[in-house]
Amino acid sequence: PQEERLRFVGGFFWQNQKHDIQQRYKIDGLSSELSTPGWPDTLWLTKQLRTDEQKAIFGELTYDFTEKLSATVGFRYFQNDNSLEGFFGYSTGYSSNPEKGEAACEAIYGPDKTQWPPYNGAPCKQFDKSVSENGTLGKINLTYSLSDTVMFYGTYSEGYRPGGINRRATLPPYLADYLDNIEFGWKTSWMENRLVFNGAVFQQKWNDFQFSILGANGLTEIKNANQAEVNGLEMDVNWAATYNLTVSAGFGWYDSELTENYCGTLDANGNPETDCADPEAPAGTRLPITPEFKGNLNARYTWD
Repeated sequence: PQEERLRFVGGFFWQNQKHDIQQRYKIDGLSSELSTPGWPDTLWLTKQLRTDEQKAIFGELTYDFTEKLSATVGFRYFQNDNSLEGFFGYSTGYSSNPEKGEAACEAIYGPDKTQWPPYNGAPCKQFDKSVSENGTLGKINLTYSLSDTVMFYGTYSEGYRPGGINRRATLPPYLADYLDNIEFGWKTSWMENRLVFNGAVFQQKWNDFQFSILGANGLTEIKNANQAEVNGLEMDVNWAATYNLTVSAGFGWYDSELTENYCGTLDANGNPETDCADPEAPAGTRLPITPEFKGNLNARYTWD
């Protein structure tokens, strides 16, 4: 109950998502020698099943020490299981690349096609990849209400994004990335709530952060890029100048950079390597698609 000094909220989350993938690149009148066996006029076949399952238990506890000071602690335990299996590629009549299609089936199971395990109408089950991970996240928050219209807060929180398997099956899986956030902020209201001014300063440590690039054939590739740090300040103000006129503005400043080299390779455990002679991005490089400054200014007038 919200009126009590001690309050608790908790829950359980479960999601199971399946994607039955079938993609045929068809050319009318393609010879049977060039077509994927069992799929007439099909130069390329993708026949795969992707499964993403997430489970989590979460909760947070809030206690009011006084009418002005409150503390909150929170946690989240998660378990993720992701898998991708199936077939992709050409017939051997079109390509002998041992990483794709029938040629890959032959490299794995031998030339006798009767020994190939069937897979959902495709020539064989070419690969079966999975990744599992679990962990616990935490949060601590202190809130102090100076008055009914002025509040300050401080927060330490942890966040993550689950890892997974790239759509291009020849690529390695990518790991979960984690964020440690320390934040101090304020929320204020003035002039009988006609003026609202909020803001926050923060420092974030980003571990094994995921980033995506557009790879060959237009397929997105997700990789891990070691460690980064983001220091920032964000503020916004909203002012009801009159009954009809409102003015708002926002400001953001960010100092974001890699704190270790990005070598573009993984070690035996799948973790990004940082020690290399010629890194693709050295420590100190600004994070991609991250500006140093963002701002906006808006005025809105409405007629009755």
